[in-house]
Amino acid sequence: MPQQGHPGGPQYGQPGFGTPPPKKKTGLIVGICIAAAVVIGGAVTLILLLTGGGSDEDQLEELAEDVVTALNNLDNELVREISCNPTDDELDADDLPKGIKFSRGGEITINGDTAQIPIKIEYMGRSQTENFPAAKKDGDWCMGKAN
Repeated sequence: MPQQGHPGGPQYGQPGFGTPPPKKKTGLIVGICIAAAVVIGGAVTLILLLTGGGSDEDQLEELAEDVVTALNNLDNELVREISCNPTDDELDADDLPKGIKFSRGGEITINGDTAQIPIKIEYMGRSQTENFPAAKKDGDWCMGKAN
C-alpha cells in the first residue's frame, strides 16, 4: 500500500523533507585562511622591523631610488632624510641646467660599511655615470660619509 500524501513515497534527503542538507563550511575555511595570513604577515613585519628592514643590498637599492627621486624632483626634504649629515643647504633649480635627468647607473658596490651608488646623469643627449658615496650610520644606510 503506497503512503498517503507523498506521490511516490517519502523523499528523504531533499530540502524540506527528512534530514536537512549538510551546512557548507566555506566561510569558516576562508576565515581561518585570512586569520592565518594576518598572523604570518604580522610576524614577518615584526621580524623585519626588529632586524633593520632587510639586507644591506635591499636598503641600498631603496636609497638609490630615493637619491634619483630627490635629484629629479629637487626634493630638499628627501635629501635631508637620506643624508648622513643633513644641512640647511638646498637643491636649487637655478643651480642645475635645464633638462638634466638622473637615473640608476649600474650595480651598487658595497665595501663593509661604505658603498658606491652609480647614478647616471643625462644632459643634452650626453650621459655620464658618477658614483655617489653611501655609508652605514646607526645601522641604516645614508648618502655621504658617516661621521
